[in-house]
Amino acid sequence: MSLKTQAANLRRSIQHSRTLTRSYISRLPPELLLEIFESCLPPFPLSHSDRVSFHPLHSDNDIYTGVDTFVAVKLSHVSRHWRSLALSNPKLWSRIIILAKSTDKLLHPWDMTPSRLITALTHFLKCSREYPLQILFQSIWSNAESHHIILRPLKLLLDQSHRWDRVHFSLFAAQIARLVFPTHFPLLRSFTLYNEVGFWATVLPVFSAPRLESLGLKRLDLAETDFRRGYPHLVDLCMAYYEVSECISALATASPSMSMSFEKMYLEHDRPNLTPIISLASELRVESNHDFQPVEAVESLLGRISSMPHLHALAFTKSPAQLRLFPTTAFKSFLSRRQATDSAITQLHFGQWMVDGNLGLIEVLTLLPSLTHLTLDECPPSRGIIRQVDAQRLISDQLLRALELPTLESESDMEITCLLPRLTHLSLSFCNVEGGCNFQILLPMVQSRRSPPRITATRVARLHQLEITTAPDLLAAEDREILLALREGEFDVQCRVISD
Repeated sequence: MSLKTQAANLRRSIQHSRTLTRSYISRLPPELLLEIFESCLPPFPLSHSDRVSFHPLHSDNDIYTGVDTFVAVKLSHVSRHWRSLALSNPKLWSRIIILAKSTDKLLHPWDMTPSRLITALTHFLKCSREYPLQILFQSIWSNAESHHIILRPLKLLLDQSHRWDRVHFSLFAAQIARLVFPTHFPLLRSFTLYNEVGFWATVLPVFSAPRLESLGLKRLDLAETDFRRGYPHLVDLCMAYYEVSECISALATASPSMSMSFEKMYLEHDRPNLTPIISLASELRVESNHDFQPVEAVESLLGRISSMPHLHALAFTKSPAQLRLFPTTAFKSFLSRRQATDSAITQLHFGQWMVDGNLGLIEVLTLLPSLTHLTLDECPPSRGIIRQVDAQRLISDQLLRALELPTLESESDMEITCLLPRLTHLSLSFCNVEGGCNFQILLPMVQSRRSPPRITATRVARLHQLEITTAPDLLAAEDREILLALREGEFDVQCRVISD
């Protein structure tokens, strides 16, 4: 077959494909097509499962995994008709996500040069007309030479601040200091400004936002911000890298219905012992690094939060080296005060704080009759630390023995005193060279489908979910058989095997 014949066949095939495309497109009314286009837009803000990883060591593929933020561009390249429809719908162009990764250029699917990015951003702003904007701007790398590259697209976005609806900026202190924020945002409902790395940004964007519902701040000077007066409709406040005193001050000016989360909060002024997630008003999670964690700081924190009316979840995870300094008396006193005020703790998470068993776990659990979720995490971060742990009995084993079903005198002996009568979720995690948890103790906790329905086969009356995390060398063949037997229960048994 000659080249001319092959070319003619290809042209006929292309023309036939175009005819089919036009045929399918012509059958759908424009209103339906526009609705389909809008359904292709990613959710904003991204859910936890869709959020982008901005770790500097990740590849470009990791950064863009699962996030299609350029739907309008792709749709406008399908056909002339689709391009016309896409350009006629400003909503398709109102979602702008920019990831500034390199020190000398902006990595972007449209083009690798900043000048083309500015052109594309201008096109998006023009096509979106006056539609409210949803913006995510992430700056990963920073040096003195790259500031002007970052600031150019930022200034374009700031010029459109009257259209901001939901905005997330993750920048650096030197970049934030060069920005001049407007004073009024008439449409703004969600605003996040994160100072990622560097010195504290002393310029806080004090602004008027009558519709603001969600606010996120990181390494920014709060001064004397009155959140209740400044943002009357604020329902969600997130603060990162602040000291306890600043977080408590923010809590004092918050609305009673406001949800507050504090990420990586400093427990004292001169020692960077950070917490990963602290949600005051409903949840408090305290985590330190391997630096020395002063007992006084924990005692002070327990005292300050003891009167919080909405606190229901409490976690102490990833303890420092000096485990025996945990303030046992202060913790028990805290639980007693909570019980007296009828504001019970329903979720409890204990980590490596308790490996030496000095807390008296069972004694503490007697003060938590309303507990529904219990997590015991005993996994040290490395095998070397595991060898240094001197623990004769893991608290998982201690707890399970306390929950173990006593021998029933007869089938009519139905009154069983439950240590945790409302417990529904139990999570056990251990990594210890001395044998780990005794899985045999778990068997009586299971309500087997074969058991008579009138006999309760567990002291945990309502257990719905059990999760076990362990190391491969601690999971023997007989342990696997027991876990398989546990799957016959009426709750989900999730066995995750980790390796170090």
